[in-house]
Amino acid sequence: MRINDGVGLEHGSPEGFAASLKRNLVHYYAVTQAALPFLMRSAGSVVNIGSKVALTGQGGTSGYAASKGAILGLTLEWAQELSSYGIRVNAISARRGDDSAI
Repeated sequence: MRINDGVGLEHGSPEGFAASLKRNLVHYYAVTQAALPFLMRSAGSVVNIGSKVALTGQGGTSGYAASKGAILGLTLEWAQELSSYGIRVNAISARRGDDSAI
């Protein structure tokens, strides 16, 4: 069972890939930017949701894998950018089943 959008390289399209990025990535930026004034006043925390697919791949899920990889990159970027405000930025990666190969 797949738990993502299935936009792969072989059976996808540039339009489907872009839509996957919008669906799985862009809202992280939009919501965090909208919350930034409140985070700056409270020295709050940002917790992003990643996926093991960003590190392991899954096959047939280019859009989802790219989005989750980008979320990890944004997490590191924002941690650097926002540390001077006392804002912590971290990510957790959801997984299913046995990941002993990781």
